[in-house]
Amino acid sequence: MKQEARIRAAIEKGEIRKVVIIDDAFDPPALSDEVAGEFLDLLEKEASAAVLKKAGVTPEEAKAARDAITASEYTADELQIVVSKLYAKYVEKFDDKFDPAGSFSVLKGDNLRRVRPLLLLLATCSKLTVTRIGSDASGVDFDALKPDVVFVDYYLDATLSPDGNPDEAQGQAARRGSLEMLRRVLLNKPGIGPSVMLMSSHSVRKEAHAFRREIREERKVFASRFHYLSKEELDEEDDGSIRVSGDAVDALLDIAQRHRFAGAVEEGLAQWKSGLDQAAATVWDLITELELKDFAYLARFRLAEEGQPLSSYLEWLFGEVLIDGIARSVKWGDQSFKTLDDGAFKNKPGSQIEGAFDGPTLHIAELYFRARVDARPTRQGTDLRTGDLYVHKDRPDELLATVTPECDLVLRRNKRSAKRLTVVSGILQAIDAPDSSIADFFMLDNKPLNIVWNAKDIRTIDYPDIGDDGYRLVGTLRPLYAYELQRRVLADLGRVGLAVAPAMAMTAQAKVVVRRDEGEPVELRLPMPDTASCAVIPKRGSSDKPRVIYHRSFASALLDALLTIPDKELDADAKTQVGSLKQPGNQMLFVDKLCRDGQLDGEEAFGILTTLQFVRRKGSIPWCQILVSHEKEAAETGLPEEDAPVAVEL
Repeated sequence: MKQEARIRAAIEKGEIRKVVIIDDAFDPPALSDEVAGEFLDLLEKEASAAVLKKAGVTPEEAKAARDAITASEYTADELQIVVSKLYAKYVEKFDDKFDPAGSFSVLKGDNLRRVRPLLLLLATCSKLTVTRIGSDASGVDFDALKPDVVFVDYYLDATLSPDGNPDEAQGQAARRGSLEMLRRVLLNKPGIGPSVMLMSSHSVRKEAHAFRREIREERKVFASRFHYLSKEELDEEDDGSIRVSGDAVDALLDIAQRHRFAGAVEEGLAQWKSGLDQAAATVWDLITELELKDFAYLARFRLAEEGQPLSSYLEWLFGEVLIDGIARSVKWGDQSFKTLDDGAFKNKPGSQIEGAFDGPTLHIAELYFRARVDARPTRQGTDLRTGDLYVHKDRPDELLATVTPECDLVLRRNKRSAKRLTVVSGILQAIDAPDSSIADFFMLDNKPLNIVWNAKDIRTIDYPDIGDDGYRLVGTLRPLYAYELQRRVLADLGRVGLAVAPAMAMTAQAKVVVRRDEGEPVELRLPMPDTASCAVIPKRGSSDKPRVIYHRSFASALLDALLTIPDKELDADAKTQVGSLKQPGNQMLFVDKLCRDGQLDGEEAFGILTTLQFVRRKGSIPWCQILVSHEKEAAETGLPEEDAPVAVEL
């Protein structure tokens, strides 16, 4: 599949309007004897005047360049000015009239060839301005750039081979040059920064994120706005189209499709960080106003009586005040939060992102774990809490959680109200299968796991057994999650078991409709007396369904009637089902199913639907439907009379 059109559409739809490409391939070449003649011809021909004018070369500059070539002064500034202007115009769309006899292609070689497919691809995008910057940025107005995306080469040094590996000193210098040039571009972009695409023809993919972390100190480049592109995965085809393959497809689509949404994420989180800093300063100002007697009052007349350490209380108090301060300080009305809230709606920035979700990173797993669990091991055996989590050294796959009320765990005069810990057990399961659950996410030794709690397995632990030689504390559930687990255990304990209700049933009648060849349901007349056809066992609860048990006479009559329907009056699916029922073994299974197990309301067997509802005429229509109704309802089909199926004898 050709990806060029998809990438172009994604760039345009992502509202990417300005792109900067930093690559030493844009450094103008130095002339030599081999190509000087071709340039002199271009400068001397009258027909070349229009070409020079389009390249921005004035007549005075052209004359000075001719004189330099005639004098064999190939490094003269006058000549380099003209070469630079022609080369800059040439790399815009690779128009050969700005490349005398293909000289630029020869002089720049593989350096230019590797970046050419990307330039040609971007040149086909509408409303896109591309600025090209080499290792020499003289003449670049950085204040005017304000790019949406920056493509930057990992090594910025025109003397480096695009294939061979540089020595350590040369490589570090080229990498440093790339970082410095990128910083000059980013520091002049107000508000949120642009997305960054690191690219290279060298094998530096593993170094990409280390590069990202070094770009800026104060405001890091978000991983969500950073991608890596291998130049080797873009090629120019013989017909002029661009072949994009491998990871380059995802890199280019991701940076384009995620541009607006990722920008809103960065801006929103920057607003949150600003609110955090402001809240921290405000809370600190409040704390500095506390006097010693405020702390003494807490310690002597409140916490000492409750047996709670002052440090634990201050951790809770100041933490909650800080959370309140953040909520007050963040500018939640900023447009970035509106963009995030609308992210998944149709035609909104978030809806443009495509591709399978490749799973959460370890970073988000760690954040979620820290939101759920206090994993500090410094409280071993002293400050016990509801939600403490323990692992026994001999049972590493089992986790125990304290459900004892916290007030009974407080140490008062060296005693606790609870004689021992009450815990509930859970099994630690690896999250390594599609059907794995993360309902109770946990991390142990940096491995993501899920806890399957067993509310019926409640135990007690003696306090002396807590420690490295017995039950090791591995964390504490945050209060919300600890109390939810405690409630779950108490709810299970507090259940009242009732006797199972008897299987009471009501007699009912059934009619059958069969889908004929045109797709319309036709009522199938059965040679049955007007008596009950089945029994309906009512459902026991809201999640249950009524069950229909058919009489033997009805099941046998239905089977006989179905087997005598002419094939020409059935569609393909119905013919297949009837053919299956002609097998003796299936006939026994069919009768056994209807008469022994019965069918739930809405269940199908052999493609035959049992329903207590109206005949199904839209959507997926079963080839045969049994319409069940109570006797007093005269077994109506549920259709208005004018829409009722046509009754025919078959």
